Amino acid sequence: MTLRKGGQPAHAVVVRRLHGGSTADVLLMRAADGHLFVRKAVRPDAASSAVRELSLQVQQMRAVASLGARVGLYPRILAEFDNGFDMEYIDGISSAERASNPEAALSPTLEVRQHYRLLAGLPRLDATAHPAVGKQITYHAHLRCGRWLAPDAPTSGREFFTSASAGWIETAHELEQLLAPPFLNTAAHADLVPANIIWPGHKARGLVYLDPRGKDLLWVDNVPYWDATMDVCSFLVFLFVVPQADARPPAVTARHLHEAIADLIDASCDSRTDPMYYHRLLFYIALRYLGYAWILAVQDPEHHRIDLEILRERITLIEPLRYRLAVMDQSSAALAVCDQLGPQSAR
Repeated sequence: MTLRKGGQPAHAVVVRRLHGGSTADVLLMRAADGHLFVRKAVRPDAASSAVRELSLQVQQMRAVASLGARVGLYPRILAEFDNGFDMEYIDGISSAERASNPEAALSPTLEVRQHYRLLAGLPRLDATAHPAVGKQITYHAHLRCGRWLAPDAPTSGREFFTSASAGWIETAHELEQLLAPPFLNTAAHADLVPANIIWPGHKARGLVYLDPRGKDLLWVDNVPYWDATMDVCSFLVFLFVVPQADARPPAVTARHLHEAIADLIDASCDSRTDPMYYHRLLFYIALRYLGYAWILAVQDPEHHRIDLEILRERITLIEPLRYRLAVMDQSSAALAVCDQLGPQSAR
């Protein structure tokens, strides 16, 4: 196969279209010598920023790999060209596919442990040395909720979702210092949904991350950083709530949701180093719901009517936390409420 840097991609035959790529086509290709590879190329009708975002994905993958992350964390990049890149094809199944197969499914706890084991070996960014770390709460609130506050926000569910978004952004400003993470993790992914985790058929190779976020990361000394709590949140929300393969979300009650969160916290967090992890995770879950609701309302609100109603219910489940935290003005008070809202009370 001809590898190229810049210009046009090498000629190959399209085998089939693959999952993923909101502004880009993701295609399984066959080269002249018979080898399979994946081509990710920005569509001609995509916004001009899409090419830049794709190049940021490559930049993130190269930067994280250079820090000593295990070999094979991402598919190997074969070539870059004007509007995309080619990468190796990993034959396997996603975490989303495993979740729908009881025989192959892996518990969320074990998956999150694997993710945090990887992060533990990569650099952290200390909040005390970088004030930008403390701004993550407000940043994520605007990132997920801001679109609902725009004049052209979707009409479907606008009254509820706009009101909820405004409330969570207001809360983010109030609780920014209280909930702020003590550190940021190296951005190994930053959009860790089940469909972006591949379990290769070849057992000698560990799990593979597809489609890392690329944009919106905090870069310091050529290393990208991100609050990994958001990765845990994304994984949890998409595994338990977001429809997989056109199936309706499971009927997750408040108790089930809290039990799942408790399991994930037990697996992934040392409360002594990050005492507000539980609260920040719930806070991020609400933001994730609002961001996902916006996507559904833009795509096809009537088709996703039931899903939007489910998201409204989920946001309402978490909303009491917002009021209980909003009255706090010091960490000691927050830790006291942790005993009431934390994992032990969810079981």
